[in-house]
Amino acid sequence: MSEIESQLSSFRLAQEQEETVLREGWKAREKALWDRIESVIRLEEGKVAARLEAERQKREAEEKKKREEELKKRLEEERKKAEEEKKKAEEEKKKKDEEDRKKKAEEDEKRKQEGERLKKEKSDAEANVRNRLGFRTASQDWSDAREGILGVKNNLIAGVKGVKELKSEWNKYRRQITPKVGQVTNDEASIQRVTTELVQLLKPNPPHIHPVYSALCYSLSKAILLQAETEVTAEKRSAIPLARVAFNLMTTLDVFPGMFWAKLVQRMGGWAIPCIIPDVDVDGRAWGTGEKRPGRGGEKEKWRVMGYRMNQSSGNGEFEAQGEYSTRVSGIMRVYWEILKVQLMFPQQAPADGPFIISRYWMWFSRLLEERPLLETAVGAELIYTALEVMGAEAADIWGLQWIKILQLIYDGTTIGIYGQENKFIGGDSPEGKAAKARVRMEVERIVTGQKKS
Repeated sequence: MSEIESQLSSFRLAQEQEETVLREGWKAREKALWDRIESVIRLEEGKVAARLEAERQKREAEEKKKREEELKKRLEEERKKAEEEKKKAEEEKKKKDEEDRKKKAEEDEKRKQEGERLKKEKSDAEANVRNRLGFRTASQDWSDAREGILGVKNNLIAGVKGVKELKSEWNKYRRQITPKVGQVTNDEASIQRVTTELVQLLKPNPPHIHPVYSALCYSLSKAILLQAETEVTAEKRSAIPLARVAFNLMTTLDVFPGMFWAKLVQRMGGWAIPCIIPDVDVDGRAWGTGEKRPGRGGEKEKWRVMGYRMNQSSGNGEFEAQGEYSTRVSGIMRVYWEILKVQLMFPQQAPADGPFIISRYWMWFSRLLEERPLLETAVGAELIYTALEVMGAEAADIWGLQWIKILQLIYDGTTIGIYGQENKFIGGDSPEGKAAKARVRMEVERIVTGQKKS
C-alpha cells in the first residue's frame, strides 16, 4: 500500500510538474499571443491614426485652400468693384469736367463775343472821334513808322549809296556824328556846343543836297539812339543831356523829328507807341516770307521788327537775352520821356503835333493799359517804371486827378491784379517782371506821397 501510495504520489507530482510546465507554456503562448495581438492592434491603431492625421491635414489643407480661394475671389471681386467704381467715378468726373469745360467754353465764347462787340463799338466810336479830330490808332502809328523806315532804307539810303559822290559825302560827315554825340555831358555849355557842332555838320555852307542831308538826319538819329542804348543803360542820368541835344535838333533840323521817330520805333519795336506787332507786315506779307530786302524778309524777321538785336558778344547768331532787350529799350524810352519833359522847360519851342508832343505821355499809358499782353511782360513793367520815374510827378501837375486815376489802375495792377483779376499782375511771373513790378509800386507811392527822387 505504501508503495502504491508512493507511486501515486510520484505520479501526482510528475503530473503536477507536467501541468505546471504545460500551464507555464500555455501562459507564455497566451502572453506571446496577446503581445502579438496588442502589437497588431497598436500597428493598426498607428495606421489608423496616421490615416486620420493625413486625412485631417488633407482636410485642413483643402479647407485652407478653399478659404484662400474664397478670400482671393472676394478680394478680386472687391478689386473689380473698386475699379468699376473708380472707373465710374472717373467717367462721371470726366463727363462733369467735359460739361464744365463746354459750359466754360460757351461762357468764355459769349464773354469773348460780348467783349469783341463792346470793343468794336468802342473802337468804332473812338474811330469816329479820332477821324473828326485827326487822331490815329496805335496800329496806324506803328504802320506809319514802319513804312517810314522802309522808305528810308529802300529809297533814301539805297539811293545815296548808289551814287558814288553822294555816298562819299554822306560817309565823310556821318563818321563825325557819333564822336560828337558821345561828347555831350550834363552841363549847359556842353549841350549847346554839341548841338551847334551837329547842326553845322548837317547844315554846312554850302548846304548838302537834300538826299545827303536826309541820310545824315538818319545817321544822326541812329547815333543818338545807340548812345541811349549804351550810355543811358549804364548811367540813367546821361539821358538828360542826350535828350536836350535831341530836342534842340528837333527844333532846328527839318526832316530830323520824323526820321528820329521812325528809327526809334525800329530799334525797339512797338513799345514807343505802344502796340502789339501785327502778324503781317504793312504790305500784308507774312513775316519771314518774300524777297529779302533792306529792313524786311529773312529768318526771324518778326523778332527784328519787335526790336530784338543780335547778341554781338556771343557770336552764335542768337538774339539778345530778354534782360538785355529790356534794359536797352528802357534806355531809349528814358531819352524819349526826357525829350517830352524838356518841353516843360521850353514850352515856346514845344511841337504842335507829332510823336513828341507832351500829350503822347498820357496817350502811351492809356494805350498800354488797354493791352494786357504788354502789361504782363517784364519789359512793360520796366518801361512803366522808367516813364513814372522820369515824368510821373510832372504828369500829376499837368493832368491832376485824371492822372491819379491812371496811377491807381497801375498800382492795383501791382498789388491786387490787372483790373482786379487775381494772380495777373503787371510784369508777369518772371523774376525780372516781379522786380520791375515792385519798382513800379514804389514809384507810384513816391509820386502820390510827394517824395523827392533819390
